[in-house]
Amino acid sequence: MKQHMKKIVLAAGLVVLALAALALATSGRTGVATAQEPVNQGQLRNVISAPGTGTASGTPDVALVELGVQTVDADIGAALEEANQTIDEVIAALGEAGIPAEDIQTVRFDVQTLQDVSPQTGEPIGQPRFQVTNIVRVRIADTDTVSDVLQAALEAGANQVFNLQFTLSDPDALAAEARAAAVADARQSAEELAEALGVELGDVVSMTEQSFGPQPLFAAEAGLAQGDAAGPTIEQGQLTVTIQVQGVWEIQQ
Repeated sequence: MKQHMKKIVLAAGLVVLALAALALATSGRTGVATAQEPVNQGQLRNVISAPGTGTASGTPDVALVELGVQTVDADIGAALEEANQTIDEVIAALGEAGIPAEDIQTVRFDVQTLQDVSPQTGEPIGQPRFQVTNIVRVRIADTDTVSDVLQAALEAGANQVFNLQFTLSDPDALAAEARAAAVADARQSAEELAEALGVELGDVVSMTEQSFGPQPLFAAEAGLAQGDAAGPTIEQGQLTVTIQVQGVWEIQQ
């Protein structure tokens, strides 16, 4: 009886092994057929790939700056009242300097508690104070007036000025100029390669692009002044747009 059971188990094992071998063989034949399937050589292209870079520079015609007021007082109501009154005066001064209301936007308002602590124990010492900050972002459409606008805000009570930057109202125009230069540069490189290889350049197959800009060529400098002194010294410099392309051309047969 035991020998009969061993024969049955052995036979079942052989069947399983046979089925597994058959499945593996079938799978292997399918995979080999796919991998060795002949490639249509007519679909292959002989091509030349060449990079190109183009830049275009222009004078910025828009300035952006963030400015406002920060007050500190032991009485939170007094700190808030002073900040509100001062920022209202700053906004009014901006309007008188030619900035329309739609070009002034609040970008930060917060109230923080300031508490001195003992350097030895880390325990609070003295009375807490309250700091109120109110900041607006200003768009200056005439870059020649940046210094006057900043001076007007300072004289009205602004004590926070930062993130002054120059930009373009229409960056697409510079980008188009830089793009044309980049494509021409890539085309010239491809033609030089074709000439060196002794072949003729055919139609373009693809063209990819990567852009950088606008970036300042010269950093703006702002020396803040208050009272009746001259306005801040501002240098707007120029902005440049850089575009890189990668072109692929067929080799003419």
